[in-house]
Amino acid sequence: MPTRTEPGSNTTSGKQCCTAPAARPKYADPRRYKLPGGSPIRRAHQTACARAGVDDFHVHDWRHHWACRCVMSGIDLETIRQEGGWKSLRMVEHYATVSAAHRATAMKKLR
Repeated sequence: MPTRTEPGSNTTSGKQCCTAPAARPKYADPRRYKLPGGSPIRRAHQTACARAGVDDFHVHDWRHHWACRCVMSGIDLETIRQEGGWKSLRMVEHYATVSAAHRATAMKKLR
């Protein structure tokens, strides 16, 4: 690890300084072949949405849907974080919004 210099000094103190962690390597698809037509999941999703007449619903929206259903089913946020692969509870809170009807039902429990 590199050493740092003390203020007002031209020599190193021998103390270890903090360095930034190594950058994570960019993901590379390990397959030696490409799937014709792209991702089969994305393609199936697009086909299902087209058949159902649903516009503006993307594969990534399933993460929001899954997290919301977990919260409304009473699963704690830490479990959702771990199972969903989020690194922070803040991201779980971003994804796991609940409906107004669910909030109203929850608040009635306080009576």
